[in-house]
Amino acid sequence: MNQAQMKKDKPVTFIEQPKESDWECEMFGGGPNGIVWNPIQDHVPNFFWRWMQYICFGNKWKKKK
Repeated sequence: MNQAQMKKDKPVTFIEQPKESDWECEMFGGGPNGIVWNPIQDHVPNFFWRWMQYICFGNKWKKKK
């Protein structure tokens, strides 16, 4: 196989940026000036998990407007 043929057969890959969800988490009681995490769309924890994070760690979940 020569150089021209190798370049021609090389696969092209595209990187897609995951979409952010409508939720954000203010972690460890830091508020908006602390660590804010935006999970990927369709990977948001359910109500019970968000509530337990608030009780145990002070994480506040807010829905973006």
